[in-house]
Amino acid sequence: MRDVKRPIQEQLDYINGQLTQKQMNISKFISLIERSEDPPASMMERISSLEAEKKQLLNRKSEIEHELNIPTVKEVSFERVYYVLNALSKVITKIEPEKQKDLLHSIINKITVNAGNHPAKRSVKDIELFFDASLSNELVLTYGTAHRAACNGKFFSHPVRWLFSIF
Repeated sequence: MRDVKRPIQEQLDYINGQLTQKQMNISKFISLIERSEDPPASMMERISSLEAEKKQLLNRKSEIEHELNIPTVKEVSFERVYYVLNALSKVITKIEPEKQKDLLHSIINKITVNAGNHPAKRSVKDIELFFDASLSNELVLTYGTAHRAACNGKFFSHPVRWLFSIF
């Protein structure tokens, strides 16, 4: 796991522990109520309170899990972008059209278009590319089109998102 996400993961672990504890307390109170002929209203209030706390924890857990699933965005040099896109341009011409389409779908995260009243007036504002190199440390070399030196001797070890603005 990347160090950037470690504190978020620790928060998630803490919340999971709190959720387990809340559920155990709720179960204890329910068990006491089941054994009692006339349970005090305070027990019911305490269960409601625990359920509310549990709901808040579940909401926070959902937010944290969403945060953990967002790829880490890292600034990369123009040189690295150039080499990767150059390698991509060499690869894409050598594969079938259907695989070209799949490859482009896998790396284009978002295309923003300038508004216009007529289709001819619209233009591409920017293109956001996403490379998930965490799946393979040799993402670029898989196709034999770039060398380790092209990326300063390093391979990507995490997802990288690039945003290109077209002027």
